Amino acid sequence: SPRSPLPGRKASPMKFNRRHTHGFDRQAAGHEGSVLNLSEEGDDGAQSRSILKRLQEEEVLVYESIYSQDDDPIQEFIPEYFGEALIEVCSKHSSMSVNGDDSTNAKPGDRFIRLSNCLAGFNHPLVMDIKMGVRSFVEEECTSLKPRPDLYERMLASEPSAPTEEEKVLKSITKHRWMTWRDQMSSSHSLGFRIDGIAGPADAKLQHSDFMYVREREHVVRELLDFLPPPRWRSSAERKEEALQSQVASCL
Repeated sequence: SPRSPLPGRKASPMKFNRRHTHGFDRQAAGHEGSVLNLSEEGDDGAQSRSILKRLQEEEVLVYESIYSQDDDPIQEFIPEYFGEALIEVCSKHSSMSVNGDDSTNAKPGDRFIRLSNCLAGFNHPLVMDIKMGVRSFVEEECTSLKPRPDLYERMLASEPSAPTEEEKVLKSITKHRWMTWRDQMSSSHSLGFRIDGIAGPADAKLQHSDFMYVREREHVVRELLDFLPPPRWRSSAERKEEALQSQVASCL
């Protein structure tokens, strides 16, 4: 039977008890815990009707602009937007979420936006996260000189020859350096988009590191075709072996 409609957008923030939220298991990329399932009355399937996503001002402006017009054609292809939501304080007897998962890191007062869940009604969905654009950073990150030892370690682990001699001495890089390098290593720079992750049932998940060297057009096309039904699942180990063989072949 069809699901009952969600309530419409509201000007003031909606409030939800933390015990009615739990981790979103189809988050393919992005910061872990930034998307939550919202359990509501009327949910009758494995996927809830709506989700909470951590609020970003730029994203709010985009949604508000799109939904300020009733006839914007892109509305058909994006989640429905219901405005801002806040996580309320739980009672002392309800500190855990409804499914016993306390790994969401959501705290009372955290700001989210509420969106319709595009996966509602699907059985065992697979999700591919694609990052659009020829670069993945904003203007203010171009001028930030804050040293990031964590990003240096990530670069070193991904490609030991990537850091410069100066960066090896400092053992840190800027976020702008990391993101510029990351874009150039992927298809973002050449094709204007890249695959950042895939999430499916159970532990069927591939992260951005599994697509680190998917840069050439033919490799991107293969990933897209493998994702379409019937999907051909290639594990992280298989992908690393393929990347190694490709590097060896290029040296011959």
